[in-house]
Amino acid sequence: MRNPFVVGAYVSQEYFCGRLKEANALENCIREGRNVVLYSERELGRTLLIEHVFCKASFKEEFECQCVDASVCGSRKEFAFILINGIFRSLRSDHRSIEKLAGLCRRLGLSMTIDPASKAILPSFNLGWIREPEKIIEESFSFLEGFDKQFVLAIDGFEKLASFRDVDGAGALGKIIESHTSVRMIFSLCDSQGVSERFLEETSVVFRSAERIRLEPIELSEYCSFARSKFQEAGKRISAEIFESIYSKFSGCTGPIHLVLNRLFVETPKNGSVTNEMLDNVINSIVDEYSVFYKEALSRLSFNQKCLVFAVAKDGSVENPSSSEFVNRHSLASVSSVQSSARALLGQSILYKDASGIRIDDDFFKEWLRKEYF
Repeated sequence: MRNPFVVGAYVSQEYFCGRLKEANALENCIREGRNVVLYSERELGRTLLIEHVFCKASFKEEFECQCVDASVCGSRKEFAFILINGIFRSLRSDHRSIEKLAGLCRRLGLSMTIDPASKAILPSFNLGWIREPEKIIEESFSFLEGFDKQFVLAIDGFEKLASFRDVDGAGALGKIIESHTSVRMIFSLCDSQGVSERFLEETSVVFRSAERIRLEPIELSEYCSFARSKFQEAGKRISAEIFESIYSKFSGCTGPIHLVLNRLFVETPKNGSVTNEMLDNVINSIVDEYSVFYKEALSRLSFNQKCLVFAVAKDGSVENPSSSEFVNRHSLASVSSVQSSARALLGQSILYKDASGIRIDDDFFKEWLRKEYF
């Protein structure tokens, strides 16, 4: 059988763990005509939940769906490119949409060709072509309104729009959304440093009036049952104790947990059981694979930033990094230096801040630091 612990992609309901309550809430909001703010801490599966709902047969019959990733964008031009490129990539092989896409090309002054073999539409644009991002975004929303089925657009990494260099990205988009109310929206945010509350307070009524759905870690018992059943179906075993140790090490975060389970599934022979030695070997293997990237990331940090990273990795989670106790215990330069370093490291996503304090953003980076330096 295929490895049931698929990493970084949605395959089918069979390989999707839990989230029944959240999936139903998300689906019901869209059906009842409400936009949604979907938010959580990092690596809890927001994107996979959206794709899970979008892939339901009953949902696909009623709605056209698309998800675009804004987390890589630094400006309105980049977002306009991601949006229009996503539209063409998702619809280029849909022969029913050729006329609509041709009309969009004409309005944007684009040329297009049709691949003779695949019959897919190939528009002629790239990131450097973007000159009037607001017009492109406006035309894109007008295009989405023209479908026979209602269109649902999910924007992942939506918090990034608030940091655009050239404009208030969220505010500008909010005005466009207000004039295209038939397009249902899902705003997916990583809720680091309390970003969701500040974001909703400071942005358009479009976002403040949206339904809020917060994802928490999948319950330990539910996740454990799912993992053990998938091992059992393949004639393999993982004990509840070992799964609980994985869940605890990675604080219930779906991303790293699933990666470890994926590797353990491969390493466990048929009729065999996962051992603690196998678990340690798998984690060490992942850390070693990523070590070249971790070395590069560490080399770019200043001396004071490195000192703070080592201190946080050693403690695991730091409630108040500006406290004199923390600064003195780790021989850090000063409170002001720690504050300055923390701001820079949070901006680079080396550190992550939530209600419990700050910690290393990448769990495997933390493991690498501990392995190499402690």
